[in-house]
Amino acid sequence: MKNLKKIELQHDIIAESFLRMNGIEAETRSEFLTIFEDQIVQITGFNYIHNEWERVIVYMHSRCATYDEMCRMKDCFFEKDEIAIQIHPPKSEYVNICEFALHLWRNKRLSEKSEKRLREKVLKAYKEAKEIYFANAKRDFLVPGEEKVVAVCGENRWPTWEEVCAVKQRYWEPEEAAVQFNLSIEEDINAEYMILLWDAADMLLPPKEFV
Repeated sequence: MKNLKKIELQHDIIAESFLRMNGIEAETRSEFLTIFEDQIVQITGFNYIHNEWERVIVYMHSRCATYDEMCRMKDCFFEKDEIAIQIHPPKSEYVNICEFALHLWRNKRLSEKSEKRLREKVLKAYKEAKEIYFANAKRDFLVPGEEKVVAVCGENRWPTWEEVCAVKQRYWEPEEAAVQFNLSIEEDINAEYMILLWDAADMLLPPKEFV
């Protein structure tokens, strides 16, 4: 994760002052405000020293952030060679404190070599999914392979978070988890408006997910 003090967004001064009064420094958590087209967005970045997970929360008041907006936030807060995830947790782990809040997670224990292999795997799956899409033009489908991967495609726009959740519910049992990988905006944005959902059965996930 990038140094939170150096990210060029407008800081929420009131929130920052409260956090520092309670001994939480900008290197570990920082509050930001920015504008996405139609509304002000509150963004919170976490990089706890004694926690293996880095986290970014993107909160809007009347809608969830779009896929491309989350891609922009990934590039804003994480290095290009780092991979973040968005989690679709088991139903029993839904929290939903803030209805329109979305989260980006990254495990700090991932080695550079592991992230490189993961990036290659994700890009390969995208390539295979695009070939299937061009042949069948389906809006969602399983991508053949050893791992369970489902492609979700929009029609001249990105699928919304709610639409991706609906696809997840069709392909996974209620107590199964799935994730979306965010690589970089250059690698994640594609002409097919395609998002990949990956089965998370064997993945390391945070102890509690917030969606």
